[in-house]
Amino acid sequence: MGGEQPAGHALRRLTAATREVDLTSPRTLLCGALENFATGLWLCDGAGRSERRRRALSLWDEDMRNRQQHAG
Repeated sequence: MGGEQPAGHALRRLTAATREVDLTSPRTLLCGALENFATGLWLCDGAGRSERRRRALSLWDEDMRNRQQHAG
């Protein structure tokens, strides 16, 4: 759990006892965990090393643009 995102940690705690997602769980928590999961799958699903690298750099570029846009 060292580098786990807060949403992932909270989701793990919510589901640890029953191994199910409670219907009363906050929607935003579930969406955040699902988005991180889907992004990880997309990054790792590249056909080869160069494709995975291209995807990772593409995601990094988008993140930097978003940070710059919202920096003020």
